Amino acid sequence: MNSSLKDFLSLVNAIKIAARRLNMSDDIIYVFSHIDSDGITCAGILARLLHLIDKPFILRFVNKLDINFLEQFANEADPKDIIFCDFGSSHLDIISRTLKKAHEVFIFDHHLPQGNISLIEKNAPFKLIHINPRIYGYNGSYEISSSGILYLLAHVFSKEIKDVIKLSKYAIIGALGDNQDVGDKRSLVSLNALIANVGKENGIIEEKIDLLILGRKSKPLYQALAETYTPILPGITGSLEGSLKFITNIGLGAGRLDMDNITLDDLNEKQKSLLLEKLIERISISFGERVSVEEIKNMLIGYVYLIKDEDKPMLIDAREFSTLLNACGKLGQPNIGAALIIGNKEKFYDKAITLYKKYRYSISEAIKKAKENISSFGKIKVIDGENWLEENLTSTVASIMSQNIVDGDILVVFSKRIENLVKISLRKLRNSKVKDLLYLLRQTLSKLGCGEGGGHEEAAGAYIPFEQKDSFIKILRELREKTVQ
Repeated sequence: MNSSLKDFLSLVNAIKIAARRLNMSDDIIYVFSHIDSDGITCAGILARLLHLIDKPFILRFVNKLDINFLEQFANEADPKDIIFCDFGSSHLDIISRTLKKAHEVFIFDHHLPQGNISLIEKNAPFKLIHINPRIYGYNGSYEISSSGILYLLAHVFSKEIKDVIKLSKYAIIGALGDNQDVGDKRSLVSLNALIANVGKENGIIEEKIDLLILGRKSKPLYQALAETYTPILPGITGSLEGSLKFITNIGLGAGRLDMDNITLDDLNEKQKSLLLEKLIERISISFGERVSVEEIKNMLIGYVYLIKDEDKPMLIDAREFSTLLNACGKLGQPNIGAALIIGNKEKFYDKAITLYKKYRYSISEAIKKAKENISSFGKIKVIDGENWLEENLTSTVASIMSQNIVDGDILVVFSKRIENLVKISLRKLRNSKVKDLLYLLRQTLSKLGCGEGGGHEEAAGAYIPFEQKDSFIKILRELREKTVQ
C-alpha cells in the first residue's frame, strides 16, 4: 500500500493533479465531510477554496459513510463530481460500486485505506483521485491530518490567490483535534510542523510553551480548571466549587467575585509556576508512583498554538477552537462549526458557544459515570455505557479516559444501543504494548463475522450488533494475547 520511504514530491505532484482536475470541473461539486473537528476544518478549507476559484458546490456532513447512504445519494442526486473529506479511504470498494454514474471522485483522507487501491482505481467506473499521505509513506495518525491535506491542496493556488495562506490555521486546528501533537512537549511534527511554520512565517500562528489548559482567555481560571479532563484533576475536574477552593488555598484568588475576573493569561510566570507545582501534587495523588512527576509535568506543559488574526476568545487557542468545532459536530450541528470558518463569525459564534456549554455538561456527566464503570478483561479495560452513554459522546469519553487509565493496553468503550447496533471506540492506553490498534480491530471484526470499523493505529472505532459485545471482547482479548508478548 505504501512505501516505508517518504515521498514528498510524489505527494505534492498528486495534490497538484487533484487541484488541476478540481479547477477544470464545470458541474456542481458535491462535498461530503466527517463531523469531527478535522472533518469540519476540511470542509471549511475546501468551501473557502471552492468559493475563491468560483466553483459551485453543495456541502453535506456525514457521521458514518455506508452503502445505504451512498446508494440513496446516487439515486437521488445523479452526481458527477464528488469529494469525500476525512473518510473514504476505507470505503473505496463501496464508493466504486455505488457511484456508477459519477465522472470524478476525489478522496482526501488520512485514515488507513482498506482493500487493493490500485485494483479498485483501475476498475472504478469513474476517475478516482485518491490523496492519502499513507500512500506516500507518511503516517496519517500524526504526520498530517485530512485538513492538512486540504490545506496543501489550497496552497497550490497561493500564487494566484494570496488569501489561501490564511487557511493554514485551520489545518493546525484539525491536526490538534485529531490529537496529532505527538512531538516533544505536545508539538506538531513532520508535515503538520511544516504547515505550522507557514502560519508562523505569515503572522497567522504564534507558537509558545505554556500550560496546556483550555480557556486561557475565554474563561475564569477556576472554570478552565474545572473543565480540564486531560488529565483529570482530582477534586477539581467537574467541580467549580472544588476548583475555587483549590485556587484560593494556593493563594491565586480571594473570593468568587475576584476569581471571576482572573484568567490563565492574567497570571505571571511566578504564579503559573506555583499553579503547575500544585497541580502536579494533586495529580500525583491519583497516579501515584505509576507515573513520574516528569510525565505529569509533560501532561500539563507544552506547545500552545495561538491564532493571531482571531479576536473571539474561544477561537484564539487552536486547541480550544478545535474543541468548539468538535462540540458542534457531536451535537449534530457541524454546519455551525463550519460557519465559523466559512461564514459570519458574528452570527454563529454565540450559537457555537451554546452548543459547547451543552457538550461540556454532557461530557462531565459521562466521565463521572465512566470512572465508576471500568471493568478489566486481562489487559483490556472496558467501559460499557449500555444504559447511559450516547453514541455521539463515545469517542470523546474513550479519548479522555485513555489518558487517565495507567494499567492495561486497550480501552474499549461501548455506547447505548442504536436500534440493533452499538458503537465501539477503542484507544491505546498510556503504556500500551499494542502497535496497531486498527489492525487488531479489523482482525476481530473478521473473526466476529460482522461489523464495520476504521480509524488509526492509536484510535479506532466500529459498529457491531448489540448481541455480539461479549464475543467482541473475547476475540479481541485472544488476538491481543497472540500479538503482544
